[in-house]
Amino acid sequence: MRALRTGLWLAGGALGLLLAAVVALWLWAGTPGSLAQALAWAGRWTQEADASPGRLQTDNVEGSLRGGGRIGSLRWSQDGLTVQAEGVALQWGDALWTDALQGRGLHIPSLAIRSLRVDDQRPPTPSEPLADLSLPLPLSLGFSLQRFELTGRQALSATDIAGHYRYAALSTPMDEPALPDTPGVTAAHRLRLDSLQWADGRYRGQLNLGAQAPLPLALALQGEVQGRVPDGPALQLQAQARANGTLAGVGAALDISAQAQPADGATGPDATTLSLTARVLPWADQPLHSADVNARALNLAMLWPTAPVTALSGQLQAQPEGDGWRARVQLTNAREQPADQQGLPLQQLQAEVLQSGGRWTVRGLQARLGGGTLQGQASFTAGPAGQGASALTDWQGELQVQGVQSTRLWSTLPPGVLDGKASARAAPSPAPAGAVDLQAQLGAVGARLQGLGRLEPAQRSLQGRWGLDLPGARLDWDGQAAHASGQGDLRARLDNTPRLLDWARGLRSLPVWSASARDMLASLDRLRADNGGSARVQWSGGLAALGWPAPAAASTSPSAPVTPVAPPRLQATLNLPGLGWQGGDGAAPLRIEGLALSAAGPLDALALNAAGSATTAGWRLGLDAGGQLGVASTGGRLDLSRLQLRLNPETASARTPGWRLDSTTPLRLGWTIDPATGLALDAGTGALALSPLPGTTAAPQTPLTLDWQRLVWQAQTLDTRGRLQGLSLPWLESFAALGPAPSPLASNGLAGDLVLDGDWDLRLPTNPSAPFTLAASLQRRSGDLRWNGGNGSPDAPLSAGVQDARLSLNVQDRRLQALLRWDTERLGQASADLASTLGSGAGDSADPLERWWPASAPLSGSAQVRLPQVGVWSLLAPPGWRMQGTLSADARLGGTRGSPAWSGSLQADELALRSVVDGIAFTNGQLRATLAGERIRVDRFSLQGPGGAASGGTLEASGQAEWRSVPGSLLRQPYIELKAQAQRLRISSRPDRRLTLSGETTATLDGRLLQLRGQLKADSALFILPDESTPSLGDDVVVRSTRDLPVPEGTGQRVLPDVSVTLDLGPQFEVRGQGLEARLEGQLSLRATPALPTPRVLGEVRTVNGTFRAYDQNLRIESGVLRFTGPYDDPALDIRAVRVLPENTNQRVGVQLSGNAQAPRVALFADPDLPDGDKLAWLVLGRPASAAGAQAFVLQQAARRLLSSGGEPLDGALARTLGIDEIGFSGSGTSADGTTTGAALTLGKRLSSDLYLSYEQSLAGAMSTVSILYDLSRRLTLRARAGTENAIDLIFTHRYD
Repeated sequence: MRALRTGLWLAGGALGLLLAAVVALWLWAGTPGSLAQALAWAGRWTQEADASPGRLQTDNVEGSLRGGGRIGSLRWSQDGLTVQAEGVALQWGDALWTDALQGRGLHIPSLAIRSLRVDDQRPPTPSEPLADLSLPLPLSLGFSLQRFELTGRQALSATDIAGHYRYAALSTPMDEPALPDTPGVTAAHRLRLDSLQWADGRYRGQLNLGAQAPLPLALALQGEVQGRVPDGPALQLQAQARANGTLAGVGAALDISAQAQPADGATGPDATTLSLTARVLPWADQPLHSADVNARALNLAMLWPTAPVTALSGQLQAQPEGDGWRARVQLTNAREQPADQQGLPLQQLQAEVLQSGGRWTVRGLQARLGGGTLQGQASFTAGPAGQGASALTDWQGELQVQGVQSTRLWSTLPPGVLDGKASARAAPSPAPAGAVDLQAQLGAVGARLQGLGRLEPAQRSLQGRWGLDLPGARLDWDGQAAHASGQGDLRARLDNTPRLLDWARGLRSLPVWSASARDMLASLDRLRADNGGSARVQWSGGLAALGWPAPAAASTSPSAPVTPVAPPRLQATLNLPGLGWQGGDGAAPLRIEGLALSAAGPLDALALNAAGSATTAGWRLGLDAGGQLGVASTGGRLDLSRLQLRLNPETASARTPGWRLDSTTPLRLGWTIDPATGLALDAGTGALALSPLPGTTAAPQTPLTLDWQRLVWQAQTLDTRGRLQGLSLPWLESFAALGPAPSPLASNGLAGDLVLDGDWDLRLPTNPSAPFTLAASLQRRSGDLRWNGGNGSPDAPLSAGVQDARLSLNVQDRRLQALLRWDTERLGQASADLASTLGSGAGDSADPLERWWPASAPLSGSAQVRLPQVGVWSLLAPPGWRMQGTLSADARLGGTRGSPAWSGSLQADELALRSVVDGIAFTNGQLRATLAGERIRVDRFSLQGPGGAASGGTLEASGQAEWRSVPGSLLRQPYIELKAQAQRLRISSRPDRRLTLSGETTATLDGRLLQLRGQLKADSALFILPDESTPSLGDDVVVRSTRDLPVPEGTGQRVLPDVSVTLDLGPQFEVRGQGLEARLEGQLSLRATPALPTPRVLGEVRTVNGTFRAYDQNLRIESGVLRFTGPYDDPALDIRAVRVLPENTNQRVGVQLSGNAQAPRVALFADPDLPDGDKLAWLVLGRPASAAGAQAFVLQQAARRLLSSGGEPLDGALARTLGIDEIGFSGSGTSADGTTTGAALTLGKRLSSDLYLSYEQSLAGAMSTVSILYDLSRRLTLRARAGTENAIDLIFTHRYD
């Protein structure tokens, strides 16, 4: 009893646990995440299971198993079939599970899908007759589908699909059309289609299908098709279709009927109608048993989305005839249109098809299309071939085309007419099975093909004689091409290459091309070729080594007998007189001339020769090569016994000489192809020598040699080792001449016979995870370096005395080590070492430097520099400047690449800086600086003026510079702080420009903000202004540089200035020249702020004890002030200069200058006031002037000069050139005595302030007069005239002011 009680307790406990589990599962199925979890479990199960259930993937799932939900994306795939559903909505309730558990079926109220795509890439399989379609339980589903798309071997799409599916017992009430009473059928599939949008039609219908044999079927379909009659109004068709029959067994048959007619009942000759009756045997070899189709004005595009727009009328009839079958078709198309315009280029079609046993015949094929005609006939015998397909035997066919216009078939084709005929037939015995005899004579789109031959598909063999005429070219082929044996001759000739290229470019609109092929044809616009090219290929033997496919029997049956393959022998030539290519995007054009290629012999020892030349970017490249090529199925080998390349500029010059590249040893390149490791290349050992062409005296006289001991590409790894010998300075000069800029060596005065040699050893895998190794070095072999600027004379160059020059780089296990050594007798010594760690090259960074050498890579190194003569390095200074002194530096490097840390010291002694042109000469300089991290601190910098500190003064400076981090950013910005003090420093010592300054300045640059403060005083200064007659270039002279230096686009930020510098002119600031001698006093301040960054000058400058010489008179500057209120070149003017008169004279006269420098105003003044004429007379003569005579002339000249704003009039310049004082012209007029005077030319010379001589020549006759005027007093003038008129006059002048 106790055991029974225990068993009952255990059974009850297990039952309770099971009930609890069921309740828990039921409760969990109602939670919001249960649907997503269940689909995730299903997806993992399909991933872990074998391929039989396929693969399931879901995304964005929400909802529960008991209430339904939504699935954002669902994908299922199996054996080439892929189903992709987007936007799935499932709706059901608890009744779904209770009905299923109680055996009442599975009923889903609603399944809505936004998009369903089915991609069927499965290979075709034979169809098997259906037998039974029973399901284990009742099923119902309401569905809606916004879009459906089928891709793969067939393509179609439909939208707005909705309906209801149900599987139930046959006794359940059924909608029309009803199934007939059929013994053995107990259940049926029922599909109600409420809507379906396909092409231009909307359809609805009902399908009932019995689930058991014989699978009775009843289908009723209705629809409305919206369309348009071609070139007519809108049209609506009413369509109906019915199908009845059975689907089970080989005897299944379906009777189908369909009608389509206008919805408005129109019955005219242009009304669109379609009627169809047919009997279909779905599992028979000939499925179409009988058919009768009648159409009128039918537009196929209304019924099928991808069909062309048509207006078809005609009849198709098919029916049994005796033991055979006959079909006739007669169609007309009232809307002929090219195919690329969604049309059908067919106008009329008539044909008849007959079947008698296994024999099929097509006869009476006649068609009118593209404005021409097409006729043809064919027959064949179909027999069983296995796998559900049929084999064709004893077949033949002929096709004849006449007058078909290419543009009416496809509108973008080149204009042309398609004419010709072609025939094909099964080759008679004893030809191999499947052999085809071909014959054709066709012409289309400017090309014509003619010939005959035989194709043996099983043997992969083609033989015959064919010719192809193209516009401007001809191709001929005669022979046999096969896998094991054959021979032939292929010839090509170019007669009119421009015509051929135009024709080929016109083919790019053909619909058969891919996008890449269409782009290639479009690129022919850049190709230019000369006439007369030719090519020829002759071969004997099999073409297996060239990739020709093996016979089908050998490829499908390894045990089939193998036909021995005869090794091929080739003889090929190619000759092109000229070929040009115009590059795009600014690329230089390419021109190839005299290209000749030849190959002869077997493939394993093919003799090659190549010659020709190419011109591009101003250079001409000549090629002459010869060798042997061996090709095998797994690789090959190329041996070049001769290789010569000649490179010379089209325009010869000493700066760009020509070069020649020769192979000093035979070159070899071998390759193998392994499916496991891929392509492998081995160049063995070799050497190339680069030398100048004969006759180029400026070129290097020794060759540059490159030889390698190993050059291999294998297993995705490059492995190479070699040497570079003879890299001299003339070679570097020649390489630099290739660019547009002048050579940096010659422009800086560097020359010599220094020769460098190098070597390398590199192993570089393409896999970033595998480290690469590198050992490379460059070192001096012999020679020296000369500098032609040591003492300013190129006749005495300075030899550096190079003793050691080395540069090496080593990488091992991602450890980088670099070394530099430089040791000379006169240019100093330098040494540097660097060590770091490289990256793997992997990562997501777009910067290759960051992937291979990350910013976090540690750095360690040192550098030492000793320059005993800094003057040698004056090439780093601007032109005309010279430096001297000694320099030494000792630095150590640490930190990382992104944040290097320097430490060390920098010292310079006996520094001197000189510029003869600017009169600058600083000596006895000294520099002491310290490096610490990212900071350099200038502890002391000093210079002395000319003659030492006592006479030239001193300059002392100190400061620091560093890179500082920007708060909140990874960027860094500079910080510079400098302080300088001058003590009577002689800035310039030129005779015409002497300046001595004292004072202090401080400068601070903090990021973008520049602060400059200073107090300067001129201890002494003398500036001599250049004379106006100083030679200068005219306005019509334009100076152009011979160097076109590119100006890079600025990426930095504009500096914000904060400047306040004051200059005191001091007590000895003198200015001389251009008639001015004056001492200046005053203070000027230079100001700039971040808000107003344009520099402004404030202050005023006054003259002290100044004189100004004008009109041959010394004017004393009584007062002179220049007031600066902003622009430095436009001060306000307030200057007064007076004529120095005798002390007993009570009159004061002078010049008053006001306004500003850009627009000055000049005025005369007098005290007491006088008329302007008298002011001028007092200013020029020192007394009032008479109205005639020499004094009048002097005043006229002065007035003219004053009115010309200080410039010299044109006649005055001419008179000064001839050595006289006046050249004048007077027009015709009437004298005071009534006589007339003609136009005359007057020349005059002032002999003294009172005596004036003139000569006057008439321009209208031979009259001439010589006059002398002498001023006796202020009012009396004596005039004497001789010549045409002789007279002596005494002239009295009285003024009425």
